[in-house]
Amino acid sequence: MSQDERTADGAPDPERVTTPEDFGRELTAAKERSGLTIRQIARSSGVPASTVHDYLRGSHLPLPSNVGPLLKILSLTAEGGERHTLWIEALNRVRRTPVRRAGAPYRGLSVFQTEDAAWFFGREALTDVLVERLADPAEKVPLLVVGASGSGKSSLLRAGLIPRLLADGRETTLITPGAVPVEQLRAKLFAAAARSVVVVDQFEEIFASDVSEAERAAFIRALLHPGRPRVVLGMRADFYLNALRYPELLGAIQNNQLAVAPMTEQELRRAIVEPARKSGTDVEPALVDVLLRELSPTVGSTPAAHDIGALPLLSHALLATWERSRGRRLTVADYVDSGGIRDAIAVTAENAFAALSATEQEATRRLMLRLVRVSPDAPDTRRVVSLAALRQDGSAEVNVAEIVERFVDQRLLTADGDDVLLAHEALITAWPRLKSWLSADREGLLGWRRISEAADRWNESGLDPHELLRGARLAIARDWATRPEHEADLAPLERDFLRASIEREAAEHEAARRGTRRLRRLVGALTVLTLVAGGLAAYAQTQRDAATSASQQAMSRATAVRADQLRSEDTATAAQLSVAAYRMSSTADSRASLIESTGTATATRLLGANGIVQAVALGGSIGTRRVLAAAYADGTAQLWDVTFPGRPVRLGGSLTHASATTAMFAVAINSAGDLLAVGGGGQRTDGIVELWSIADPSRPEHVATLRLGLGDTVYAAAFDPEHATLAVGSADGSVRRWDVTNPSKPSLLPTLKGPGGAVQSLEYSRSAGVLVAGTASGSVQLWSTATSAAAHAPQPLGKPLTGPTNIVYSVDVSPDGRTLAAGSRDGYVYLWDIGKPDSPHALGAPIHDATSWVNAVAFSLDGTSLAVGSSDDDVQIWNVQTRSVTATLPHPGPVASLAWLSASALVTGDADYVTRIWHLPTPILPGVGIVNTIAYTPNSNVMAVGSDTLQLWSTVTRQPIGAAIPGPGQAETAAFSPDGRYLAVGYSTGVLRIWRVEDQYRLGSIIATLPVGAHSYIESVAFGADGHIATGSDDGIVRLWSVGGDGTVAQTALSPRFAGDVFSVAFNESGTLLAAGSEDDTARLWHVGDGTQAQAAGGAITGPTNYVYGVAFNPAGTILAIGSADRTVRLLGTSTPDSPTALATLTGPANYVYAVAFSPDGRTLAAGSTDKAVWLWDVSNPRIPSLIASVTGASGHIYTVAFSPDGSTLAAGGADSTTRLWILDPQRAISQICAVIGDPLTRTEWGRYVPGTPYRQPCASG
Repeated sequence: MSQDERTADGAPDPERVTTPEDFGRELTAAKERSGLTIRQIARSSGVPASTVHDYLRGSHLPLPSNVGPLLKILSLTAEGGERHTLWIEALNRVRRTPVRRAGAPYRGLSVFQTEDAAWFFGREALTDVLVERLADPAEKVPLLVVGASGSGKSSLLRAGLIPRLLADGRETTLITPGAVPVEQLRAKLFAAAARSVVVVDQFEEIFASDVSEAERAAFIRALLHPGRPRVVLGMRADFYLNALRYPELLGAIQNNQLAVAPMTEQELRRAIVEPARKSGTDVEPALVDVLLRELSPTVGSTPAAHDIGALPLLSHALLATWERSRGRRLTVADYVDSGGIRDAIAVTAENAFAALSATEQEATRRLMLRLVRVSPDAPDTRRVVSLAALRQDGSAEVNVAEIVERFVDQRLLTADGDDVLLAHEALITAWPRLKSWLSADREGLLGWRRISEAADRWNESGLDPHELLRGARLAIARDWATRPEHEADLAPLERDFLRASIEREAAEHEAARRGTRRLRRLVGALTVLTLVAGGLAAYAQTQRDAATSASQQAMSRATAVRADQLRSEDTATAAQLSVAAYRMSSTADSRASLIESTGTATATRLLGANGIVQAVALGGSIGTRRVLAAAYADGTAQLWDVTFPGRPVRLGGSLTHASATTAMFAVAINSAGDLLAVGGGGQRTDGIVELWSIADPSRPEHVATLRLGLGDTVYAAAFDPEHATLAVGSADGSVRRWDVTNPSKPSLLPTLKGPGGAVQSLEYSRSAGVLVAGTASGSVQLWSTATSAAAHAPQPLGKPLTGPTNIVYSVDVSPDGRTLAAGSRDGYVYLWDIGKPDSPHALGAPIHDATSWVNAVAFSLDGTSLAVGSSDDDVQIWNVQTRSVTATLPHPGPVASLAWLSASALVTGDADYVTRIWHLPTPILPGVGIVNTIAYTPNSNVMAVGSDTLQLWSTVTRQPIGAAIPGPGQAETAAFSPDGRYLAVGYSTGVLRIWRVEDQYRLGSIIATLPVGAHSYIESVAFGADGHIATGSDDGIVRLWSVGGDGTVAQTALSPRFAGDVFSVAFNESGTLLAAGSEDDTARLWHVGDGTQAQAAGGAITGPTNYVYGVAFNPAGTILAIGSADRTVRLLGTSTPDSPTALATLTGPANYVYAVAFSPDGRTLAAGSTDKAVWLWDVSNPRIPSLIASVTGASGHIYTVAFSPDGSTLAAGGADSTTRLWILDPQRAISQICAVIGDPLTRTEWGRYVPGTPYRQPCASG
């Protein structure tokens, strides 16, 4: 049949194929003519149905080197036999066609190559420097080009330097160590012409562990061989120490290197705009602003426009935005849809991963881990692996080549011939799933890598037995390989290698007649491993697939991991994911995640924006209806009713401006709460202010538009609280004012001239008649507004205030009008006393804790706190008087705006397009110094925290009660008496103080100060039921004290004495039994009688193999928990104290167990460890305890844990100087989280974070 005839009757014709869509169409035609269904084709060919479906759609096609599945499908149709060749040619034609849309101006994660030089923008100046450095023919020292991963050094060399050299007539040779063996590298080096330039990209690959020292040294020597060509080395900066080990490289390091620094803002703009412009595509100005804002560096004041390593993320986000664009314009909406700079890579990777079957996903995990080179002492890097080696990880159910091709199609992997590698190392950190795989079992991955590299050497040596493992190296490898979780990880070559190593060692032991039986068992274990990974894999997978609960548990754990990864930057989203994870399945991971979410700052989310939340403002007063207004970079604004901060209500639709290119930067509400001003502009549009009547905020009415000149963007707006005046600061450096007595007909008042540069921020004093402006010049100007409604302009109050060295983005005046705060791009917050506005003066040194631009500052309603929002993705709340940080509120992106709603609610606007209402105080209580001890009052309302000082806290308000109380040393230990009338505190100086507790739990007089010893720490104190006090100190003595109300004291030193420090003491609930733990690795019990009499109960309790740091009785007094530095908690039955019974040993902590405590109902045991975690076990059955959760929110060692007496809260403190409060009851935790979530996870977010599962709002009932 001719081609025309085949076309006429709808027959498939592979010769018509040029695109993937063509291929899918023609293959579908072949299927239709065969009369077979997809299921029938899959069953007959053995090709998975999902693969057949993808081929028919053209969404995924086989590699030309792996056409077997395609040929099987074709053989079932009339397209078999001789026509196979036509289909293979069609496939090759498609593969030669770029995957990207025609004319794609961006490279994504791919490195710019020499042929991409026309699309390479932003590095022209650095390319000129490189060419100039290579101009001297007499220079023989290699030129070392150094940059961080993601700095763009490879693209600079390939698309910048090499094309320029070629244009100048100079020959070039490009070498990449990771792609070819070292001997081939040397050959290339010597083959290069003497007058040419050899560019060695990714020179750090020469330091990989699979390159022998001899090979490495030989190649480095070849770089300096006489007569060799000029050499340029491109190297990652974090491999400096590796390079310094080689004297041959010192000349380049010391005298001839060039650093690839981050781009400046101008360079970055060219990299964003020029490729699109060259392709005939426009970039929306607002999108450029958004990108620059999101890329803003998180380190101090710097000319750099982005953080180190951000360029690959930008490039991928730009390509993803371009692919989603419609027409010839890239917009903010396209960018948001792509996932943005922070999430575009993760979105692309998760979408590719979610499209795979469960079996394929597991194979993908192994594949990705093989493509990363992990190291114990160097950063993770990409690793080149052959497709043949990756195929060894496959099975009858999985086609690894197809998985590779799917990720190649998404530009996440690259395939060059038979070699496969990650498209960029940014994928290692930007894809949370891959990051979690790498961190989940890092030691295991290091072991796997050593086995893999050793197996490769064995194979390359021709199976030389001298390359086999033996001794300790074999024991370590064998231990790793025989663990159940690693059953499927070994490739066939690695299994053969281990089996050969074990058999060789077994043979040697047999010859020596030693160890035969043990080694046979180990060989058998490896054989079982091989069977499980091979012949039994299908059965095991079938069983797993049939177990729905196991699948739910796995998804629950994955969701909990994602929540934990997000929590440090987006607590609100993380909390919803924690709820979702727990509702999927109550695993230890999901319980821990849920508990952890109750111990972090809580925020209510307000979604709906398509741009940075540039400004927020509040209307109404406390006790009345509160209205929140937010202005966005996309040119819109939105109103909410926030009378109840945890349940905001959106009021009406978006307030929009006619010009789509106008971004909004300013918003203000007048003091009456009935007039809204929203201002903005752009380079190509007029600066504007829109006035809206919000007398009825659910139906805002546009009343006027105020226009400034072209390009005169409005950056700030403020209403005078005393007069009907609106002030506006703009790009031309002036402050324009309008009388808005009649809002529909504003009248222009005399304009104020700022001190220099654009006016970026404005604020009226609420009580002092002062207008403040912050400018781009870094100066701050004050004007008197006492007569601001008059025709005369307000007068400047003295000269501009100076101090900031860069743009002042935000100013605010305290409610009493006495203090002015200014936040600057230089990373500092400056404070002035303006009590006398005509003679202001600085209040001490500026506040500096932010690591990037300070974008927003706001005083709390009582003026005692100052909120500071910055581009380091945090809001810090400062105590103005003490200049200390009382809370840190993490954000996913730079914080652009903030405003206080009430004393307990702060509104923030972020670059992630989300407005948040934070609920304060947070459950993280700040402290001074290491937190040594926590003690609750019997009614749970007050907590004493001992550190460098003693501080009482209200657990109801989470506010301190009174000032911190200094002592004669560090407060090491504290305890309230059972009736709550007394507080005992032991100090590091050996002093025990006892306070009488007054009403409202304020400390009264000290009724006793008891010196234990001039050089003794009091490590622990406990009250007995009858008021007796026990102390343990570092002199090895446990003392019993009886203190009368009049201060009379009696004490007894108990015997026997410990052989080391006494770290912990505890009474049972009746006070009749006392326990203590010591540095000498033992614990002891005493029977306590009347007065201060006590008798030892039995001998020393042994078992712990290291210090006993913590002891605690359960409420019934029948179980003693012993926490030890040996990383265990031992449970002993104490019904017969003279002969305690061992019940169980709890393991899990990765470091010392410092503190233990039982919940009031005795069902839960908590242990604080120096692994930075609090471990929780269900000890309802003390002989079979089970892990509830391991809570890991602290950033330092945990030294103390305590349950509130009502059982509602667990408190923990330690080295990070904070006290953290967690809710343990899951239902109460869910109720608290869901009461204030605001907008739930969207379907897009759900697909991003919980791929492959049906959408459900985490807090939805039912």
